[in-house]
Amino acid sequence: MDCRPKVLTLGKLQNYLHFRSLNRIFAANFNALMKKNASLIGILMVVAGTLLLLAGYLLHHTTNMLLGAGLVLIIAGIIGYIQGIKHANRY
Repeated sequence: MDCRPKVLTLGKLQNYLHFRSLNRIFAANFNALMKKNASLIGILMVVAGTLLLLAGYLLHHTTNMLLGAGLVLIIAGIIGYIQGIKHANRY
């Protein structure tokens, strides 16, 4: 076993700080995008859930997992759409 203490070198510290700054930039851009397009994403999720239920019905493959995934997509889409409307002051 190696009992030596771990040393944080300058290169590791620079990589860590660079990763943290990139993470902040990505998170800020992602939050702005989500606030702007939350209602559109909600509608797309409802459509995807409906298509998933339709595909399961047409393929005669109606398992609980498939039906549950379609239901979760539809419910999440409705919640996302309502949140998008509320945050856009159109409610």
